[in-house]
Amino acid sequence: MKVRDQRSVAELLLEAEQVARDLLYAAPVRDGRAMVRTWGEVMDTAADLWAQLPTGPPVPGQQRPPERPGVLEQLQASARSLHRRDRKVQDDGGYDERLLAIAESYARAGELVAKYRSHEGAQTLERQEDMQAVRTRMMHTLYVTAHVVTVALTNDLRDYHDQHRDSTVTAAGYPLHMLADAHRRMSAAEQLAGSYLPDTYPEALNGQHRERVDPDRLADAVARWDVQAHRALAGNPDAHTLAFLTAQETWLVSASSILWRAAAQTGHVNESQYRTRLSPALERLWEEWGQAARTWTELTPKNSPAPLAHLRAAGDELRAAARELIHDRVGGATPVVIAARVDLEEVASTLQRSLASTVDLAHAVRDAGNETGLLISAKGANRLLAQRAEETLTPEGTHAIVSPTAIHANRGIPVPEPLKPRVGVIGQATAEAAHQALGSSTGIAPQPLSKIPDRPRGRDGHHGAGVPGGSIDARRARRDVSVPR
Repeated sequence: MKVRDQRSVAELLLEAEQVARDLLYAAPVRDGRAMVRTWGEVMDTAADLWAQLPTGPPVPGQQRPPERPGVLEQLQASARSLHRRDRKVQDDGGYDERLLAIAESYARAGELVAKYRSHEGAQTLERQEDMQAVRTRMMHTLYVTAHVVTVALTNDLRDYHDQHRDSTVTAAGYPLHMLADAHRRMSAAEQLAGSYLPDTYPEALNGQHRERVDPDRLADAVARWDVQAHRALAGNPDAHTLAFLTAQETWLVSASSILWRAAAQTGHVNESQYRTRLSPALERLWEEWGQAARTWTELTPKNSPAPLAHLRAAGDELRAAARELIHDRVGGATPVVIAARVDLEEVASTLQRSLASTVDLAHAVRDAGNETGLLISAKGANRLLAQRAEETLTPEGTHAIVSPTAIHANRGIPVPEPLKPRVGVIGQATAEAAHQALGSSTGIAPQPLSKIPDRPRGRDGHHGAGVPGGSIDARRARRDVSVPR
């Protein structure tokens, strides 16, 4: 059965941009070679989408920014040249799954534009402003992505020079001078993409068209995610699926806390109970899910199959449904804007049901980590065991636990006995945090209508940006957990 993707073009582009932003924090530890190899895929799908976008002469009243023709074509030509040269060298590198996710979003958006382009009417000011917003968000995403690849290559070069001072190739046989060339060319691509933005970003995003929010979309997305997550956990999930599930739950808690705060600050739920009970519990749950996500990401074997398509689609729709409420052009929407978009009392009920489901999911993830047939990354297991030895000051090494052959090949291995307690502790801590959060959400009753401030009228989405304050949001901005594909 074909998986249905309900996201709009704007939501697909926002997903791609958020993936690129998340990568900013992970760039130093990403594989630069794999990212360069995937950069060509990103540029090809971006160019296909760009070519599908409607163009036309300015309409009366439109103030177009100065055109910078050929920027995307130059980026694509550079990426193809880099890819052709890279193919001449055989090494053991793969592709970067997060950059592939950006390429997938662009490919899907291109399909939608091509499908509905024949139905478009005459060019209007609103349509042309919307297209300019699309181009601006795309180019900003490419700029951020190119920067991420450049940072990853910078760290790769530093590591390789430290490890191979007297050699001209890496351990896998990749010439260091080609790595340096890739670094310089990606740095140039970053500057080229950035040259498009001074006159367009973020001002052009104000012209983006916004559909009216479907009041049932978030509840439907939460229910769909719950069903697909439970199905995945009931079918002997692998480490990659557990990494995806835990990262998605981390993201969901983060988005939920923004919605809970908006409901509290606009008088839709009891603010005192939220501040003293629920907010600390959500922060703890976010921390525990995040720790589980980082652990399972570390333990995912190389070249593991992607999680089930229906599970991934449910996660995509859940993120889109939440962002429709909490995102505003270039940042987070204020509580007042969120309250104008949706009934926050209904949202609070949906989030409370989500917490009830999270308790069961946390226990199922904990139990899945103890399954005897589960295979994990040999390299990841070795790193975690070495970390455990340092933390506990135990004298024994890890050489007798994970074989050097398995580490070198990074094969999938059963969970070593000394690592099982750590996996169990993480799973149990998450389950307990979920139970605490659910209990803390009980009794946060809606406020009397007389205490609810009037909702603002007028066009949605043109109020101030910025995620509502608080230490947990600031920490998320510095250390977010990306959802693997």
